[in-house]
Amino acid sequence: VRLSGGVERNGRAWLDVSDNGPGVPAGTVDNIFEPFFTTAHGGTGLGLYLARELCELNQARLSYQQRPVGACFRVSFAVGIAV
Repeated sequence: VRLSGGVERNGRAWLDVSDNGPGVPAGTVDNIFEPFFTTAHGGTGLGLYLARELCELNQARLSYQQRPVGACFRVSFAVGIAV
């Protein structure tokens, strides 16, 4: 697992979480954030759905970034949120 971060042109800070595994199959990318969607035997299909919902509740965005190798998920944080 590799973590990297930066700032988008619109001022949003981002954090990428990536790996060098097989990635997300092209035919499933559109569904990975849907509740109860899973390709894993015995999976609930709630992990990415809940992660995205938690991000949105905190004014952040979770997205899948297409890469040649592995999977990469990006959290884009809200602009101008005071801590």
